[in-house]
Amino acid sequence: MNRHFLIPLFAALSLNAANLIRNASFELGCGDWNLVRFSSQDAIFRKAVSDTENPVHGMRSLCIENPDADTIELSGWEIPLKKDHTYTLSWYAKSNRPLRLRGAMVAENRAKQWFVYTSFVNTTPEWKRYQCTFTAQDSCAFIPKFIWGNWGETASTATLWIDAVQLEEGTKPTQFHPHGETELCAELDSRLSFDKQPLTATVKAVNYTEQEKRLPLYIQLNDTVFPLPVHSPPATELVIPANSETKLTVPLVPDRYGHMRLSEKNGLFTSLFFAVIPKPATPFHLSATATGLEYNFAKIAHTHTKLPDSTCLMGDNLEAHLAFFRNSGVSLLRVGNLGTAFSWNRIETSPGNFDWRETDRQIALAEKYSLKLMPVLGNMFYLRDRPWGKRSWSRIPAFVIRNGKRYKNPKQRLWDGVLPDHKDWRNYVAAFAAHCKGKIAAYELTNEPNITIRAEDYVEYVKIAAQEIRKADPAALVIAGSLTADYDGKLSHYLSLLNSSGALAACDALSFHPYSSRLDSSAYPAAANIQYLKEKSGGKTLWNSELYYLWDPPKKFYNHEPVLFSGMKPSHLFRRFSIDFGEGVIQSILLSVNHLLTVDGDHTWQGSPAFLSTALIPNAMYAAYASASFLFSGCRSEGKAETPAAATAYRFRHRDGRPFTVCWKKTDTETVRLTLPLETEVCDLFGNPVAHQGTVDLTENPLVLYLPENGQTHFTTSASAD
Repeated sequence: MNRHFLIPLFAALSLNAANLIRNASFELGCGDWNLVRFSSQDAIFRKAVSDTENPVHGMRSLCIENPDADTIELSGWEIPLKKDHTYTLSWYAKSNRPLRLRGAMVAENRAKQWFVYTSFVNTTPEWKRYQCTFTAQDSCAFIPKFIWGNWGETASTATLWIDAVQLEEGTKPTQFHPHGETELCAELDSRLSFDKQPLTATVKAVNYTEQEKRLPLYIQLNDTVFPLPVHSPPATELVIPANSETKLTVPLVPDRYGHMRLSEKNGLFTSLFFAVIPKPATPFHLSATATGLEYNFAKIAHTHTKLPDSTCLMGDNLEAHLAFFRNSGVSLLRVGNLGTAFSWNRIETSPGNFDWRETDRQIALAEKYSLKLMPVLGNMFYLRDRPWGKRSWSRIPAFVIRNGKRYKNPKQRLWDGVLPDHKDWRNYVAAFAAHCKGKIAAYELTNEPNITIRAEDYVEYVKIAAQEIRKADPAALVIAGSLTADYDGKLSHYLSLLNSSGALAACDALSFHPYSSRLDSSAYPAAANIQYLKEKSGGKTLWNSELYYLWDPPKKFYNHEPVLFSGMKPSHLFRRFSIDFGEGVIQSILLSVNHLLTVDGDHTWQGSPAFLSTALIPNAMYAAYASASFLFSGCRSEGKAETPAAATAYRFRHRDGRPFTVCWKKTDTETVRLTLPLETEVCDLFGNPVAHQGTVDLTENPLVLYLPENGQTHFTTSASAD
């Protein structure tokens, strides 16, 4: 098809300057761009759309409607820039009514320093070119970003059009031209393949020149965790007519479970990620082993660039979001710690007046996807987020704070607490349990009280809540504790008082957050911590209800949360589930939803996918979650197997009755070789068969062994070679 360009064709442009931004005129739709919305709870996620009416360049511009006055962030791809070099970001924009738009280049270097170069502009109904010129203070990856909505001003409901974005070296913009003569992007029809079902990739391409282009495509699939071959489609040729666009569909047939990267050998398009996972296991009663997840139905955003108490919309709709995580095999969602729908201050708006609308909506959706809910009643009894912070993020209603008492935490780095009046607490718990009778599987009584209030105070809240829940909803489980060793939290006195006061006896389980004992290789081994809790709780059923990071990060990590998450591996996740269930923990809730998501390409800002995208793209942790959920749900522990000190192994009975053993090496100082019967079926942590001739060398990546009846294993160790 012939095309009309308001800006001259690429071939006619000066090639002295290079546009560093791909798909800069949106001819490939939103390819290589991501949209994030922060809105009210009831708002819906509206995607950016291509608009063929009056573009600046090519056939399309990008149109973003904003009837709910959201704060919106449109982010491009990472671009490596050079220190002390001067660059100019330019773009064309218009809006149907006046709009204050922020164009920026943002980056974070290895030293965790932020660089933000910003230009504020006021758009009008007419296309106009804007610019932002800056000198990069470091060599690192920068992201072009456009933000609008609310900076302490009235949020705008204007519709924005944007086109012809350009980043180039120099102090002023040159005439716009695309990133290259041809540009490509790829899309997947799904990011999940169940039981290795085929997927379809669509490659879209645009040709800005007067000549037909023929591009050989070498599409390949790679396992992101294990360096093993994955079945890839054969090479093909993409033909793009002059001044035109085309697309090509490519069938994908994955032949192994795991986390996959779809890429083009010559880098013609941004790589995409997807997961190949088993179909999720049927949810089990909470008395059986099951994997859970920390879930914030409506996560509040608290930064000066976001709407006050706004929520980060996660793309498409909430239902799609819940389906995505149920597909990972998750059975239990812990809710209310950071969200809004289950927060005390959002439910009881004034004494005795309750707003259940959002809570009921979330409960109904969870029921639809067979997801069980565990609200954190009361959230945390604190006044503010940190002693060094100025904003109050408390989830406690203002009237409860007024009626209650203040508890000044003697430790400088911890929160100052609130002690709600017992009457207010009783009324709230009673109303919650009565309203949600039969719909809530379990209640957890506050979050990490041992870093906020005294044990002497906490046990009274436990007894009151347990009494009211038993009265209103006797089928629901009551979970006390939520004890953490993070932030120097101490356990012994809390455990002693929970037992001696009778508070724990009134509950069904004790929950804990093992931040000081994450893995068997931690300074305080995970198994030892679990055994300590068993002893101190009188053998009470244990639930691991929160563990956001799973490896041993550097000591100085506070205020640098990406450091906590970026080092996590699927092996860490699988080992922790194995330890929990192997040691008799019933429910294990590891990580939160953002920790199971990624962005396409090769972003260096790992650990912060929500900053860049709200798309539901699984990372390798998601694939490991799905595999672990499928393996461990409904299983029974048969104890720890005898191993050398350098290895760990647990024996289980699968829900179908089949025995299996999970084993791994926990140190690099020794080689651990496992001798086993030839007929033993060996699988990796994703469930793929591992070939062997009667011996395997253990690594940090757990192996699953299906031994024959009465089959025996033998471990041998030797010093590792340097």
